[in-house]
Amino acid sequence: MNDLKSFAHGIVSLSAYEVQKLVEIMNEEYGIEAAAENVNILNSRDPSMSRQERRKREREAKKREVKERQKRG
Repeated sequence: MNDLKSFAHGIVSLSAYEVQKLVEIMNEEYGIEAAAENVNILNSRDPSMSRQERRKREREAKKREVKERQKRG
């Protein structure tokens, strides 16, 4: 049970970027797909993130979304 609590803590401690990478790994390596469409949480107002960094992350998220749509056909 302690292992599961530690595992759960590790998951909830992930950044949005790390969660996206985890989703990609689960899909590519194990064929597990997310049940919901991608949710853009990068627009949240994180006071520690500069406007420039937020815009950069938004552009990267849009690029990933376009690539994903192209893969689906």
